[in-house]
Amino acid sequence: MTATKKRSLGDITNTASELEVGVPSTILRFALQRAAYELIPQERIKICLRYHKPNTAVITVNRHKTAKKAYFGGLMTCGSVWQCPLCAQRISEHRRAELERGVLNWTGGIFMVTYTASHKLHTPLKEILETVKEGARSFKSGEKFQTIKNAAALRGTVKALEVTYGANGWHPHIHEIWFVDVPLNKIELDVVEMALRKHWQQVLGRKGWLASIEHGIKVSDDKFDLARYVAKFGHEPKMTMDQWENQWSLVKEVTKQVVKKSRTREGRTPTQLLVDYIQDDFEAGERWREYALTFKGSKQLTWSNGLRDLLKIGEEVGDAEITDELPEDTLIYATFSLDQWKAILRHDARAEILHRAEWMSQEDFALWVSEKIDTWL
Repeated sequence: MTATKKRSLGDITNTASELEVGVPSTILRFALQRAAYELIPQERIKICLRYHKPNTAVITVNRHKTAKKAYFGGLMTCGSVWQCPLCAQRISEHRRAELERGVLNWTGGIFMVTYTASHKLHTPLKEILETVKEGARSFKSGEKFQTIKNAAALRGTVKALEVTYGANGWHPHIHEIWFVDVPLNKIELDVVEMALRKHWQQVLGRKGWLASIEHGIKVSDDKFDLARYVAKFGHEPKMTMDQWENQWSLVKEVTKQVVKKSRTREGRTPTQLLVDYIQDDFEAGERWREYALTFKGSKQLTWSNGLRDLLKIGEEVGDAEITDELPEDTLIYATFSLDQWKAILRHDARAEILHRAEWMSQEDFALWVSEKIDTWL
């Protein structure tokens, strides 16, 4: 199927540069969702935040009591972290907060392992992805991995799927956070990395694939900027400086990939491909469609058995459950009848309504939306 020339942002912005600096995030996410629907109209994204739930008589606009975030209530969602920019934002934020709690509760060491496989420009994404995923499963099934696991005192892992598209084609890879009993020093990390690289090469080699001895596996304990953390979350972390330096950046890395944008065209993320499609890069649209259909059904984060209990973060909630419920601490800002909602859809006003609800007072918003609805009806 070839991407048709439909513009999703024409009535929102007049210049491509605004996509990077001038379009509010809520407006942009709705524009990206519309573009995604153009590319995969057969998927559940077609119902997302458009159709009302069964036995629902009104649609609500709900705003968080403290954060300037607004949400629709009474509507169905698709719950797709890979295909829907709106659901992806909700799901990824939930997963990030969940992983944050786990990291806060962990008193041992932590580092990240990245798995990749060599590939060619025109190799289909499905083929590369299955190789990496199957390789990761085989990687942990033998005695060699058990030896590495015991040497590192590994207690559990959180695995995240990620993909970019660059000059050499698709680049799917796995980020995996390792929770170990005690922090490893530089020499110990190097020893673990070399053992993992050798084992990874052997696993992929048996399947007829290659992994670079230098890049096939990387081990990282990136430092975290404590000041940025405090600025973002507004309180001092309940950990020492050394603990946070070794841990926090890893949380952001593994949970935000599906909603972030690459700064270069070498290694564009799926979000960047969709942004480029809106700006008339139809090849980017074709690549995004391939990604969306290939990643469908995959888990964004996979926790090893028993780790959630060890970190005391409770049972895992499914993607659909996250997007189907309104966040806590929200209040109703406005309500619409089903006829009014149909008028909102006809005028493609969902993004503007939520955006204005996020920065206008409730009284001003009520006046504005009332005038709009009366005009549309």
